[in-house]
Amino acid sequence: RKTRMARNPRTGDPVEVAARPVPVFKPSKELRAMVAEASERVTP
Repeated sequence: RKTRMARNPRTGDPVEVAARPVPVFKPSKELRAMVAEASERVTP
């Protein structure tokens, strides 16, 4: 996440929230195909 501004809930003062790494999930083509196939079977 990028650096952003927030507010201290106690005082209302603006506070800078530092940048930090966030994990990202990217499904493979195989997983997307399996999910699509499963949803086709469930849909009436």
